[in-house]
Amino acid sequence: MREKMKQLMGIMLSLVVVLGMMPGTSLTAYAEVLTGSSETWSENSTITDDVTISNAVTVSNDITLTIPEGKTLTVNNCIVASGHTLTVEGAGTLKVQGLNSGAAFTGTLIINDATVIVTGGSGSNGSDGYLDHSGGDGGIGGTGVDGSITVNRGHVTVTGGSGGNGGNGRYGGIGVDDSISVNSGSVTVLGGNGGNSGAGGTGGNVGGGGEGGEGVADSITVNIGVVDVWGATKDREDSVL
Repeated sequence: MREKMKQLMGIMLSLVVVLGMMPGTSLTAYAEVLTGSSETWSENSTITDDVTISNAVTVSNDITLTIPEGKTLTVNNCIVASGHTLTVEGAGTLKVQGLNSGAAFTGTLIINDATVIVTGGSGSNGSDGYLDHSGGDGGIGGTGVDGSITVNRGHVTVTGGSGGNGGNGRYGGIGVDDSISVNSGSVTVLGGNGGNSGAGGTGGNVGGGGEGGEGVADSITVNIGVVDVWGATKDREDSVL
């Protein structure tokens, strides 16, 4: 009896291995398929084709987002994962473009063999000066990632949003407002450009340009990989931090 049980277990194990090697066969856990209307991500998710989401996305649990090779998920708004971790894997691309002065991504971001591009929103422009009044100040550039980033494999590009132009141009957004840890792969971070100054009205003051945003506000740890971090100045010339 014991010998038969061993034989049965061996057959079952062999079957599992064979199924796992068959093309098109997956033994991974269920994943929700995202569409253009998917605004709340509460479970492991994936896409089967290119998808664009225009509204803000809320990540309500610690989840894994799998993007297949050759596919792109674009969020033309923000992803809010406050208190949660979004792990992005697969050989595809995630693009996040923030709006206005808000952060493009908030929360903890882990990348496993994927390409992630995050850009903070640009600050709004201030009003024009008139008579003896100075122009209104521009808006602050949005942060790229308001949280930490860990890259195990893959590539990440984060850019802070540009400050708005105005009577006084406002400062550019911070690239990453926390720490970066790279175990393998590469990270490029650019602080947002400062806004240009605007001319005042007749007799009004001419404002100053906004300061460029910081690249990374906290620590950078590189075990294996490459990290390039650039800040931006108010005259829009880059300088390495």
